Amino acid sequence: MSKNKQVKKSTNIEEIKRLYFEEHLTQAEIARMFNISKQAISKKLNKDSNLSTEKNYKHNISLQKKKAYNQNYLRSYCRRKSTDTEDYYILQAKLDNDSLLLSSHKTMDDYAFSQTNSSIYKFDKKGNKILIDSMKSKVTYDVPRKIAALRLSLLSQGHHI
Repeated sequence: MSKNKQVKKSTNIEEIKRLYFEEHLTQAEIARMFNISKQAISKKLNKDSNLSTEKNYKHNISLQKKKAYNQNYLRSYCRRKSTDTEDYYILQAKLDNDSLLLSSHKTMDDYAFSQTNSSIYKFDKKGNKILIDSMKSKVTYDVPRKIAALRLSLLSQGHHI
């Protein structure tokens, strides 16, 4: 290697160290400035004994920035207006209705059962409710496997769905 290249290389190393340790630039920023890879910067800095001190310094700065960001976020965060009470009453009414259906001593029709236990049914192409395959071995035999789709004729006769 020629003497000029050696001088230029040592100047680059000194400049890289100055930018990293004194100016506190990141390795990526320095790499862009010198048009070399971040890994090359890292290799040059790994030889320096001040590296761990600088990493701790940058880590502490990062923690301070994160803390400031979180404090600002909490101050400026605007929570949406709560509709929780309305949702709660809707859910409570549904639970009361389901509870009434389940606790009555009358027999429950298949449609009412499927409404109360909707998570174990799926619809087929004709609109019928069928028991999900994974549930077939987990339920008793009195659980309906297929529930025919309600037709409009039932609605016209005044039946409630």
